[in-house]
Amino acid sequence: MKVQIIYLDAEDDHISAREKLRWTKAQRVVFVWPGRGRVLSRRLDLKLLQRQAEHQGAQIGLVTHDPDTIHNAAELGVPVFENVDQIEGGRWHVRPQKPSAFRPPASPEQDSRHAPQPSMLRSGHPLPNFVRYSFFIAGILLPLAAVLALTPNATITLAPPTEIKQVQTSFELITDSSLAPKRGQLTVRQVTAQVSGSLRAATTSTSSQPEDPAVGAVLVTNVTTSTVTLDSGSRLIPLDHSGPAFETLSRVVLLPEASNTVQIQAVEPGPAGNLPAETAWAIEGPAGLSLEALNPEPTSGGSLASRSSVSTSDRTTARAQLESQLLQQAQEEIEVSLGQGESLLPDSLTVARVIELSYDHEAGEVADSIGVELTLEIRALSYDNSTLLDLLSMNLTDSIPASWSPVPGSFEAESLTLDSSQSSILHVSYQGLVYPKPDRLAIARSLRLVPVRDLEQVLSTSPDPVHLLSYILTPKWLPFFPAFTFQFQVSLPWEVPS
Repeated sequence: MKVQIIYLDAEDDHISAREKLRWTKAQRVVFVWPGRGRVLSRRLDLKLLQRQAEHQGAQIGLVTHDPDTIHNAAELGVPVFENVDQIEGGRWHVRPQKPSAFRPPASPEQDSRHAPQPSMLRSGHPLPNFVRYSFFIAGILLPLAAVLALTPNATITLAPPTEIKQVQTSFELITDSSLAPKRGQLTVRQVTAQVSGSLRAATTSTSSQPEDPAVGAVLVTNVTTSTVTLDSGSRLIPLDHSGPAFETLSRVVLLPEASNTVQIQAVEPGPAGNLPAETAWAIEGPAGLSLEALNPEPTSGGSLASRSSVSTSDRTTARAQLESQLLQQAQEEIEVSLGQGESLLPDSLTVARVIELSYDHEAGEVADSIGVELTLEIRALSYDNSTLLDLLSMNLTDSIPASWSPVPGSFEAESLTLDSSQSSILHVSYQGLVYPKPDRLAIARSLRLVPVRDLEQVLSTSPDPVHLLSYILTPKWLPFFPAFTFQFQVSLPWEVPS
């Protein structure tokens, strides 16, 4: 099983240690304590580190001789090794011990530090004055020298070279928030909105409509021996039903066997009333039993006119335009209702249900415009920005060498597209900055006791291609950098608080 070793610096705390652990991919990770200084000495520090490892599906081990750390590791079931060489054949499965109120006894080396030295024990003979003065001066100078050696510290900010990395990846969308997403999955939330609206659009179709009625004259003959009266408005119908009904325009009185001409007009407009000459007619009513009618000349004047009318495509277009407006309205309403850090997934707006749809004209009706009213239920998907960026960071980390790392906060999604054939798949194109990870411990070692004026020259010879941004030396008057690596804090620009 692969084991990755992480060397801790004296300035590391549980936050920086967890950050180093977060970028590892091995199933077993061993933290090596620094030779000087005390780090992660609290039980809570180890517990947080262990919890982060469990979250990643990994196990941690320690290489340390700190008694407090060893005691805490035993209570948490974290394996401890004497040295790095012992890791491969060492015991990894350790049962957690029951917490004890007592700390382990101090080692003989610790006790010896507090035991009186033989040279300092009182003897039976008094020491000479110069010896006593020497001890007195040494007692003052040694602590002062220790303070001067241990107090200084240096904070150095370095900028490694960066490159733009462009990546394309895909995620499976899951809507059940109770399920823990797996690798390659993105949890999204369904949101809905109900919107209503109306729209009026001009019609684009035309149709020929009857405009003027046909007119003409018929010769009416009384075939009886009695006088017959034909009233105005009497209706005449072609016997062969070749055209519409006509009406007389005047009243006429016919003597026995007499004839007379009467003007007629079609009841309905249009060219259907233009009938040929010699058309035989039937007269409605009692007068029809006594009279015969025949038109000597054709009837004429029936005409058509081109009018705007509603077509099926006009109705479809008007609905599509209104639906597009309602989708935009629903998007604005949904975006306002989203929580902090949430964004609407592009192209996820869909019509879930048509609640109401009505038109004010049917297809084929004469009208200059058509009105439509529509009420829709719109459904969309939202996602959490920070979750997506974390997934992109993990994906980018997997696609670059282990000696490189992404620059935090440099990710930018260029496009998010739902799969046209499978709406549960999201394609993401994004880019981010990556950098080669510098060896901070090696840089700190190379700067020990280096004169301040030689800082840039020493960094220029470093195997890591880094650029000096700034440094802070405390106290400022020191001409040299500190003597110990734990007194250095080597930071990158994105790690420095703004």
